[in-house]
Amino acid sequence: MIEAKGVVDGHNVAEPSWLALRSTADERAREAALPLVKSLAERLAPGPAHGIDIGTGTGANHAYLSARLGVPVRWTVLDHDADLLGHAAHRNATGLLAEIADLPVLIGDGTPGTFLTCSAVLDVVGEADLDALAAVLVTRRLPALFSLSVTGEVVIGPEDPLDGSIAEAFNAHQRRGARPGPDAPRRLAERLPVGWLTEVRTHWLLGARDDASLLEGYLRERAAVAVESDPELAGPVNQWLERRMTELAAGCLTVEVGHVDQLVLPA
Repeated sequence: MIEAKGVVDGHNVAEPSWLALRSTADERAREAALPLVKSLAERLAPGPAHGIDIGTGTGANHAYLSARLGVPVRWTVLDHDADLLGHAAHRNATGLLAEIADLPVLIGDGTPGTFLTCSAVLDVVGEADLDALAAVLVTRRLPALFSLSVTGEVVIGPEDPLDGSIAEAFNAHQRRGARPGPDAPRRLAERLPVGWLTEVRTHWLLGARDDASLLEGYLRERAAVAVESDPELAGPVNQWLERRMTELAAGCLTVEVGHVDQLVLPA
């Protein structure tokens, strides 16, 4: 099953409050990937198209794309959480409790204009899910746009001596249970034919003045996940968090969180 987020950005993807908090940073980051959206739209034109949004959450991804693709899209949205599928943003979509492994059945023989999307999902699924996703892309020759997958790159300014240890613990937590975690975008690319994939970096660039609430939530949960991964870090991490909150209050904190958008266009 598509798992709830909680090992990447430090929050559960099923928490609408976190999804709302990150929405502005997501849209800002995705501006860099608008050429990918344009290329997908050109493949789908003149439409109509059928979009399947995996791990849809509160619908921000399909709403974002609907406003920018420029072709009519009939959406099927998938999630593991029935409450999220009942969100108002999905009122014009078909909502299904489904997993990546269900895609071959859901797609059937496929119709012209069918494409797959997801946002902030690839980095929380397992290797078997990546296998299944790549298989359906290749066998059905489907276009896809996978957005905001984390890459493990986090740069916090000013630097702190504990940043490296926290990053190691955090990334180890992402990879628990043999999950690919931040390696997922690369692992997916390895499963696809050469020439099918185009990538654009879509990093969050967060500053204390404009993103204070998001920064506080991100750093607190990053600290919690690091301690969960390595309990021996508890004391130093608490001190690190105090320093970071002081810097945030002083308005001198910046954070860059690495993401990548990937467009799959079968040759």
